[in-house]
Amino acid sequence: MRKITLLLTTTLIFQSLLLPNPIDDTPKANFSELYFDSDNNWTMEIFFPFQYNNSNINSIVFYISNQKTQLVLDTNYYDQEIIVIDSSNFTNPVSINPEGDKITIHTYSHFRWDSDTKFIRIDTLSFGNYPGASVGRPDPGYSIYRVAWDYLYNTITVDCLNSCPTIGVVNDTVGLSAILKGHIYDSNNRLVTKLKPVGYGDIPYFILQTPLTIDTNGAYITKNFPVLCSPTKLTVRLEYFSGPIYFVDIEPFKLENIRPKTEYFQDIHLKDDRFVVEVNSVMSILDDDYKLINYPNPFNLSTKFFAKFPIRMQGKPGRIDIFNMIGQRIRSIPITHGITVSWDGKNDKSKVVASGVYYCSLNIDNKIIKTGSMILIK
Repeated sequence: MRKITLLLTTTLIFQSLLLPNPIDDTPKANFSELYFDSDNNWTMEIFFPFQYNNSNINSIVFYISNQKTQLVLDTNYYDQEIIVIDSSNFTNPVSINPEGDKITIHTYSHFRWDSDTKFIRIDTLSFGNYPGASVGRPDPGYSIYRVAWDYLYNTITVDCLNSCPTIGVVNDTVGLSAILKGHIYDSNNRLVTKLKPVGYGDIPYFILQTPLTIDTNGAYITKNFPVLCSPTKLTVRLEYFSGPIYFVDIEPFKLENIRPKTEYFQDIHLKDDRFVVEVNSVMSILDDDYKLINYPNPFNLSTKFFAKFPIRMQGKPGRIDIFNMIGQRIRSIPITHGITVSWDGKNDKSKVVASGVYYCSLNIDNKIIKTGSMILIK
C-alpha cells in the first residue's frame, strides 16, 4: 500500500511539472547586490530574469530616497542576465546613504508586440536605518545580497548580508550561510538517531532551508541563511527524489540576527514521529544546560543578565551581544559562567539607545548558543 501511495504521489508531481504554467516574462530589472567601498562609493548589481533586451525595455527609472534618475541603457547590456552599475550610469548622478536607504526600480516596457500599452514592473530594497528596512547596514567588506531558493516549487527571495561579495557574477550562497547545529528530539524528548526507509529503499532527510545531516548520536548540522524566521515545520524529501512529499510539525523556534560564517546552536523538537526509527534517551541533553536570562524585562534604566552553559564550555571566552531591531550589533558585554552582568541601555559609544525591542545572544568561544529579546522603556 505504501508503494502504491508513493507511486501515485510521484505520478501526480511529475504530471504537475509537465502541465503548461503561465509565465510572466515581462522584462524587469531586479535588485541583486549592493556594495560600498571604504569611501562609501557604491556599486550595484542588477539581475534580468529573462536577459536584457533593449527591443522591449523602454526605460529603467530609479527612485532613491527623494531622488529620481534614469539608467542610461547601453547596447553592451544586450543578452546579459546581470549588469553592474554605479552613479555614472545614470542621466544624473545619484547617491545612496550607506547608513540606510530605500531603492525602488521601475522597469517600463512594451511587453506584447501587438500592443502599445506600456507595462511597468517594480522592485525595491530598503536597508540599514531606513524605516521598515528588511536588512541591516553591511559591515566593512560585506554586501547586501538578494538570495533566491526554490521552496516547494515557489521561489523565495530574501535580502541578506554577505561576507563574500560577488559583484559581476551570478549570486551563490558561499559567503552567505551560517552553520546551524543542535540535536533532534522526538515527541517524547528522546534523541533521534536514525530515520526509517520509505519505500524502494529511499531514506528521507529533513530540510529547514538546506538539508539537515543527522549523525548517529542525534546531532544535526545544516546551513542557514541570515534571515529572520520562525520555523514551525520541516520538509521531508526522499534521498533520491527531488520532490517534497511530507511536512513534519516541530516545536516553533526563532532564528534571529543570523550572521554569515557563524555557528549557532538550536535544538529541534519533533511533534511528528513518522520517520523516526531509533532514539536514545540516555544521551538526551537538557535545555536547562543552556540559559540566558535578563531581568527585569521590560526594563527602564538597566537590566541584569545571567548566563549558564555546560561545564565543557566553561573557561572559554564568553560575551553577550546586543542587537537592535535591524540586526546591528550595538554592544558586547564580557561574561563568565554563573556571573551576573548588567546592561545600562547604552551602545558601544556610551550613548543611551532609544526605547524599543532589542535582541541578545550568548556567545561562547565565538559560537552563539542562546538568544533572547527584551524591551527598553523610557
